[in-house]
Amino acid sequence: MSYPKQSNVGSSPTRADTGVRPYNSQWFFSHPLTALPLKGSITIKNMTRKLQLRSFGDYVLIDKIASGGMADVFSARVVGIRGFSKSVAIKRIHAHLSENQHFSAMFTDEAKIASRLSHPNIVQIIELGEVDNMPFIAMEFISGRDLYHVLERLKAIGEPCPRPMAVRIALDLAQALHHAHEFRSPDGQPQRIIHRDVSPRNVLVSFSGEVKLTDFGIARASDREEHTEPGQIKGKVRYMAPEVAAGQEIDHRSDIFSLGIIFAELLTMKPFRTGPNDLAILLAIREGRDDEQRFDGIPLDMVYILKRTLNRDPDDRYPTAEAFRADLASIATGKLAPMTGLELGHFVGGLFADENAAERRRQAQVDRALERWRQQESQTPNAPTRSSPSIDATAPPTRSGSLKETSLTGLLGDLHRNHETGRLDLHRSPLKKSIFFTGGEPVFVISNVEKEAFGEYLVTAGLLTPADLARVRKQKELGSLQLIDLLLRSKAVAPSELYRSLSDQVRDRILDLFTWSDGTFAFYTGERPPEAGMPLNLNCLSLVHDGVMEQIPLAFIRKAIGSNKKTSVRRSIFTVPPNLGLSGLDQRLLHRIETNPNSLDDLLHDQHSEERTLRLVYLLRELGLVELQSS
Repeated sequence: MSYPKQSNVGSSPTRADTGVRPYNSQWFFSHPLTALPLKGSITIKNMTRKLQLRSFGDYVLIDKIASGGMADVFSARVVGIRGFSKSVAIKRIHAHLSENQHFSAMFTDEAKIASRLSHPNIVQIIELGEVDNMPFIAMEFISGRDLYHVLERLKAIGEPCPRPMAVRIALDLAQALHHAHEFRSPDGQPQRIIHRDVSPRNVLVSFSGEVKLTDFGIARASDREEHTEPGQIKGKVRYMAPEVAAGQEIDHRSDIFSLGIIFAELLTMKPFRTGPNDLAILLAIREGRDDEQRFDGIPLDMVYILKRTLNRDPDDRYPTAEAFRADLASIATGKLAPMTGLELGHFVGGLFADENAAERRRQAQVDRALERWRQQESQTPNAPTRSSPSIDATAPPTRSGSLKETSLTGLLGDLHRNHETGRLDLHRSPLKKSIFFTGGEPVFVISNVEKEAFGEYLVTAGLLTPADLARVRKQKELGSLQLIDLLLRSKAVAPSELYRSLSDQVRDRILDLFTWSDGTFAFYTGERPPEAGMPLNLNCLSLVHDGVMEQIPLAFIRKAIGSNKKTSVRRSIFTVPPNLGLSGLDQRLLHRIETNPNSLDDLLHDQHSEERTLRLVYLLRELGLVELQSS
């Protein structure tokens, strides 16, 4: 290949003219990362929590180390005879998805695809199994961090990613992708494996200097059980190739585009794409508005490689990941020479020195606990082969109870106030709903109420005809986001209308819950939604306000407040959040309560209607903003 004439491979810009520290091994080993001046606070994960070993089939679970939309990941040990013990990672499907055929098939496909790929830059699969009807994958345990957290740590301390490190990671990822793309079955048939989710969170960098590609959960292969419908979008929007965002047919070159974005972000320490939400980014990609590439200060040889890798037309990209690797390797000399494994491990280990040391102490603690278990087992006649402490495979809820004793209004207020992330299950036989929260805001709702399915919702809203819905369902039973992908591709409905309808549907699903007078709830901290959806910009407190003011039966509110109209209404110490959505009249009544304690009877004779006053007092009480005291 030929490069632009002004290219100068041997002269990488220095810190003086680009703000980037020149890398060399002498500088690296004489300047440990722990000694760098911090430009922001860093929270070190507490690894001194109580150790509780839990048996899970032939494995012993130690700590939950990650949680995603479909599964939790645990650090674990497989324990054998004569003191044998090996660290593994256990990926266990969420309990509420274990009986869902769609997600079980996806989970199985992930294990089947990744287990065929034996490569030093791909996380190795050990076993696909099942315990108590709960599928799991046992895989190679990587002591390190994903690339997302590596970049976040570098940003926190105000340091760039050394270019030799970026080159090392890009070269290794290219090798992993090429191995997957070119993989053939024993009879020589190409398997056409496409990862489809190449992103920093799926790239692991170990403290020993290994780079590993992981999570083939949505990968495509020729014999996959669960196939993607045409037009259905999979993967993280910010790392999608244009043809993926457009719902067009894709091949391995889509992975190469995603690799190019990762490489660009390593070199620039800036997001390649930005936008207020994923839908805005998705539309920008489809309209070709994602081409603003920030490559200032990068050697021109690398800019050439990046532009070819990130070409919108797949035919103008590198034809294979190996071609990308070969071109990058040809210029990776001198100051751009890739880090060795030893250097990379030392660098990343230095970034997370405190956590790394804490994790080593944790492993030593596990070793001692397992040794005590073995000693107890040897001293117990006829002991079973697996006698480690056992628990229910499903983690207990963080909080649970009856909606008669804990109001939905107060419950949602607590989740918002504490910025909770997790899943709230609500059950009133035969109805079941699950609301997923991120940072105290609702982002996704699952319901078994047929009329609340997104297809029916679009028909009711007049955006889709019953015939169109029936035609889609003949292809396959689809979830709401998949249906949106198909409609966006066909341009049958304006994207803004679909986005608004999806947000409105989730809002209505939640508001309907305020009509429930009884039922049970359970909240599971850390649970993520099973499908990666678009950010809906819903406000929890605004939903609570509308639910109380519009949905809860007035008779229920009267009973909850009580019949004593001499009850005193006083302001509490808590500040009223600005996004509660109070009207001008509501705010005047609240100001009156703040100025002077009032009886409920006095408030009912104010400018408000009696019903609105009762609803407002109930709302404020359940959110802890006022107190009612009987006279």
